[in-house]
This record gives sequence, C-alpha cells and structure tokens, in this order.
Amino acid sequence: MGEIINHYKELAQKYSLPDFQELNRYFYIEDIEKTDFLLNKIRDKITEKIDEYIKIIETVLQPDTNLANLYEYRYVDERKKDRIYRVFKKLMKYYRYSTEISLINEDEMNAEFIRTFYNEWTQLKQEIINILKILRNSWDIESNIKEDLSYFG
Repeated sequence: MGEIINHYKELAQKYSLPDFQELNRYFYIEDIEKTDFLLNKIRDKITEKIDEYIKIIETVLQPDTNLANLYEYRYVDERKKDRIYRVFKKLMKYYRYSTEISLINEDEMNAEFIRTFYNEWTQLKQEIINILKILRNSWDIESNIKEDLSYFG
C-alpha cells in the first residue's frame, strides 16, 4: 500500500487532489493493487460507490416488485421523494461524467472528476444518510402482514 500512497501524493500535489486518507475512508482506494493508471482506478472506485447509492435510490423512486422495495416505497411521501430525486440526479450526473471520462482516460480529466466529486461529497453523503434513515425508519412503522400484502396487490 505504501507505493500507492506515495504515487497518490505525487499526483495529489500535481492535480490538487483531496487527502488520500479521506478518499480511502469512503472509497477504499487502498484496495488498488497497482499504481498504473492510478487516477483512473480511483475514479472507478468512486463510481462503484456512486452506482451502489443510485441502485438504492432507484428502488425508492421506482420500486421493483419485491416486498422490501414496495414496503419502503409505501412509507416515503411525495415531499421526501422530491428530495430523493434531486440526490438521484446529482449522482447520475457524476455517474455519466465518469463513464464519459473512462472513454478518454486522461489523468487531468480523472483528477478533475475526483476533485469535483469530492468537493460535493460531504453534502451528498449527508443527503444519502438521510435517505437511508428514512428507509430504515419505515421498518419501525406498525403494520401487519395482511395490511402490507393487500397494499402490494
């Protein structure tokens, strides 16, 4: 891992990137094994996390026909769905941006993605936490299986 950190520090200085430990804390960049195309690999790690959050949010906005998704959807009101949709749009913007950059794959563009996303990460992270709390708390709402199953059709 020392080689990754040292190489990252050089790139961080060159491209004004966030602290290695901060990125690692959320995106597990220490799992990267080789320094070749390091910025590309870091962008990929960030994009994997973005994709995880997108999938969770999609089930709130457009639930699959499984019991858990339908249950949670039932307990999220329209005002909360509007807030959730705004987060979804931000995440999708970065997801598409990352896909675009992957086709070009230049260090400067990878660095710009990392910088830009990380600058918005603190706010996005809190919004995602709030969404997860809404979903978790929906499971505390009293209901019974007959009520739930009849609602789901």
